[in-house]
Amino acid sequence: MVGRAARENRCKGTNFLDFLRILRQESNEDVCDECIARLPDELRDALRYGAIVRGGWYPIRWYGALHTTARLTGAPQGFARTVGRISTIDDLSGGIYSSFLRIVSPGFLISGAARLFNRYYELGTMDVLESRRGFVRVGCRGCVGFDANIWQDVLGGCEGGLQAARAHDLRIRLVTGGDDGDEHASIEAYFSEQ
Repeated sequence: MVGRAARENRCKGTNFLDFLRILRQESNEDVCDECIARLPDELRDALRYGAIVRGGWYPIRWYGALHTTARLTGAPQGFARTVGRISTIDDLSGGIYSSFLRIVSPGFLISGAARLFNRYYELGTMDVLESRRGFVRVGCRGCVGFDANIWQDVLGGCEGGLQAARAHDLRIRLVTGGDDGDEHASIEAYFSEQ
């Protein structure tokens, strides 16, 4: 796009609010308070004064800053992935989804999750590239502004979705991309089904 500035990616407010709830659960209130205190001013004030709402859209760089600051203030090792896993399981365990999960296969659930990717991230897509019993491979592209922490969050979300759909003996990994500045990633998961 010559002559036009690239559009900044945004993510949903639910990402921020779930992140802080899970940080409190997985560490403690002091770590969460320290994390908020050390955030960039604009983000810190938005969180402290309730300006971030579940359905709102906020800069992806804010979400990256939240992840980075949490790591620096005592979040447990692997926390980015934990956030994605727990928030996805929580999202899927309520209401109509809980009944749905009893009848769908893990691979089918991931194909649905790929369609829901843009409920959480404004730019970028997730596509199921291959799916068969006990295996799924997804590709993400156009994920402007993602860093390694956000990719780990996405990986954890895939893991949580598969676990919610009763996948066992789960092995999941980034195959390509998924690092700081990467706008793409390929994720593979191997699992057994009940």
